[in-house]
This record gives sequence, structure tokens and C-alpha cells, in this order.
Amino acid sequence: MASSCLMRLSLAAKRRSTPPPVRGAVTGLCTRPPTSTPPLVSSSAQRTAPIETGAKLSDRGAFGITHPSNSTSCVLQQALHSPRAMARGRSQPSPSTMRATSASTNSYADCMPGIRVSTIIAAPLTRVWQVVEPVERHVDWMADAESIEFIGDQRRGVGTAFLCVTKVGPIRLTDKMRITEWQVERAMGVEHVGVVTGRGVFTLRSIDGEHTEFTWEEQLKFPWWLGGPLGALIGGQLVLRGIWKRNLRRLAALCEQTAQH
Repeated sequence: MASSCLMRLSLAAKRRSTPPPVRGAVTGLCTRPPTSTPPLVSSSAQRTAPIETGAKLSDRGAFGITHPSNSTSCVLQQALHSPRAMARGRSQPSPSTMRATSASTNSYADCMPGIRVSTIIAAPLTRVWQVVEPVERHVDWMADAESIEFIGDQRRGVGTAFLCVTKVGPIRLTDKMRITEWQVERAMGVEHVGVVTGRGVFTLRSIDGEHTEFTWEEQLKFPWWLGGPLGALIGGQLVLRGIWKRNLRRLAALCEQTAQH
């Protein structure tokens, strides 16, 4: 009798200490509950999780600056500048985020604000080219160009490199340029590779044998200390455009004076 009671007490204690079975996927089978929970994703892993970068860029807007057409840029801004990320001060964006951000910020470098001025010169095409071809003579009609110094022995054609000291108001800097296009009596193109970067081109077109259309186009990128994109917009569209219009009047006067002799 005593042994029977002890056996019942032992079975009852065993039932209390054993967790209730969990019904498995197969009917009639029982499995024990998991002894540990799945590992949680760390906050650092969440911070570095890739963000979808399938943003498509819309058509170019004013002055050729490209803007995102959907909310991907907002997602990037939230990921990079959220209060939690800024409070930590040490979170790093994932490579995919960096690529997407770089693609959006580089749109300014690829599509810089353009400046275009043009004039009609009362001189034949050959006369105008004779004045424009000597790069060293550009200081004769460019008010903002103080001096030109060649780099190397080359003076004409593609590959010619030179330093042009430029002064606009209180700002004075050395503009390093390299000729990238040279079509006799048609076009002269340059690349700016110094403090100010970008590209420019002179194009000439004969109108009636006695008049020539001369067009000056530039796309410039200003450094941050000259205002960056805002400086390119204000300085280019308002300041440089006016200076270059006056430069073309000086060029026209020089060409027309040369044509009369």
C-alpha cells in the first residue's frame, strides 16, 4: 500500500515538472517546445541593411539639374539622417545606400548649369577665326582674363594646356584648361580642370560670307567656397553672362577692325 502511494506521488511530480506537449505538424505527434528563441537581428545589422535603390531619374529640370522622380531620396534621407542614426553618430550606410546617394549627388556634376551667349560679327568667318585661333590673344577681348600661360610647348590644337588668371570682381583665381576640340573655322572646345571644373566651346558659323555668328557656351561647376551649385547658378547666369556678352562685343569690334584693314 505504501509503495503504491509513493509511486503515485512520483508520477504526479513528474507530470508537474514536464512541460505540456506541443502539437506538431503531423497529426498525432507531439514535440517539445523550442528550448531557445531565434536570434534577433542586431541593431547594427538593421542599420546596415540594404535599402532598395531602384530610383528612376526624371527628365532634367531647370538648367539641366536632374531630380529624383519618386520617394527613394526620402528613404535615403530618413536612413542617413534619422534622429536615432544621428544620435548614435557612428552608423554607416550600406554600400547600396552609398551608391544611390552618390548617383543622386553626382547628377549636378553631370548636368551643370549652362551659360550661352551669342553675337553676329560683321566680318567673314576666316577673319573671326584668325582672331580667335591664337589662344594667347584671348586676353585682348576677354575682360575677365588677365593673363594666359601655356603648359608645355604646344600652342594650337587638341591637347594644348594653359593657365588663365581670371578675375571677376574681388575674386581672382587661376583657371587650368585643356583644349579638347579643334575644328578650323568651326569650333574650339576646352575642359576646365582647375578650381572651377566644367567644359566650354566656341562655335563659328558663316551667315552670308560677310557676317559670322559666334556662340560661346560653358557648363561650370564651382567649388563649395564659391557657392557650389548656387554659386554656379547666380555667378553664371547673372554675373558671367553679362561679362561674356561684353566680351563678345569687344571680340566683334576687334574682328571688324581687322577686317577693314
